[in-house]
Amino acid sequence: KPKSLLNTVIAALTWLYKVLGIKDVLCQEHHLLVTALVKSGTYVGMKKSQVMPIQPFRDLFMNWEDNEDLPLKQLRLKVITLLALTMEPRPSDVAPKSKTFDKDTFEVQDMLFTRDQVCFHEDESLTVSFLGIKNDTQRSGFDVTIPGNSNKKLDPGRALKCYMDRTQSLLCDHNAVFIALSKPYKPVTAATIGNVLKQAIKDAGLNGMGFTPKSFRPTGATVAVQMGVDPDVVMKLGRWKTRA
Repeated sequence: KPKSLLNTVIAALTWLYKVLGIKDVLCQEHHLLVTALVKSGTYVGMKKSQVMPIQPFRDLFMNWEDNEDLPLKQLRLKVITLLALTMEPRPSDVAPKSKTFDKDTFEVQDMLFTRDQVCFHEDESLTVSFLGIKNDTQRSGFDVTIPGNSNKKLDPGRALKCYMDRTQSLLCDHNAVFIALSKPYKPVTAATIGNVLKQAIKDAGLNGMGFTPKSFRPTGATVAVQMGVDPDVVMKLGRWKTRA
């Protein structure tokens, strides 16, 4: 991702200049140069992800057992899929690729999506704090809240709580939300989340139709707008940069 790499370098240089008391020489012309370099090195244009029908996912989960009776693998798939459709996270939002730096120990550690970032409310709504994710330019995080669903089999909050309760005893040296299903139960990677969503597409009978894990975000946003949710609310919910 050349643009991300260049932007990271520019941001680092800006702070270096500030710390050293040197005038920041990076001006608008430099940013234009960055854009030109990125475009000149791009040979394949980006394609918009297709919007999926969500009825197949509803049918899939309605035909499954209750959360408490599902095999852990199915329950994890269900939770990740429901969150992908309602909170519109990227795989890297729930399995961050970001790093954290401890200024006291000078150690760099992987950032995790932990259980203290999840809050279940008495009115059955669910709030998740996403940290260290894309579009979080101020690094202040995003708090996303969704209401509960009267249908227990389709409620993301109930499914997530059941999953967290059933996997709590498997945690050892971390507090990650999504973990591997075999010992030593390490936090999953963004690639694993992507594979889970691919399996959800297959289980819903949508395999071979051009849908990918990237289809979940535009699907969630599109369906929300079609159901009458204010586009500005959808934009904030999905952490989109613009209304477009």
